[in-house]
Amino acid sequence: MSIDKLKTHLATGARANKYKVFIPIEGADDEKVDVLAKATTLPDATITPIEVWNQGRKLPIAGDATYAGTWDVTFYNSADLLIKSAVEDWMKSIDSVQDHTREKDAVGDYVIDMKVQQLDGKNSMVAEYTLYNCWPTAISAVDVADDAADTISEFTATFSFSHWVRTA
Repeated sequence: MSIDKLKTHLATGARANKYKVFIPIEGADDEKVDVLAKATTLPDATITPIEVWNQGRKLPIAGDATYAGTWDVTFYNSADLLIKSAVEDWMKSIDSVQDHTREKDAVGDYVIDMKVQQLDGKNSMVAEYTLYNCWPTAISAVDVADDAADTISEFTATFSFSHWVRTA
């Protein structure tokens, strides 16, 4: 392959730092959630092969599609810890350790749909993935230390989801 063909087909390439996230977290502004989302992934999927045997020979055929089932988003912490607090409150509404109660019993009461978009160099959407039936399963610790000057703290929220669809 020539360099000229590579330049033609690649163009500017999909940039890993050109993305948007839409996570409608109760108690947090959508724009703030997107701006403070430091890193995430476009979701993945796998089709598990089924091995069919006939007279000692194997024919792999397509089985069921499976999804990773979790999606991680790393956030910068704002001074008010708004997003971290909102995710913690969401988790507490699902299962409060202190009270041993569930504020939201029905699955439909605590799941939401989330989106991640890949953008081009002009910030136009190239692809959009919608993740369905999402809810937080884990929130990482936030490191604090005397020698951590000139840094912004961050945390990662892990969300469970049932499936995703490329919606654009």
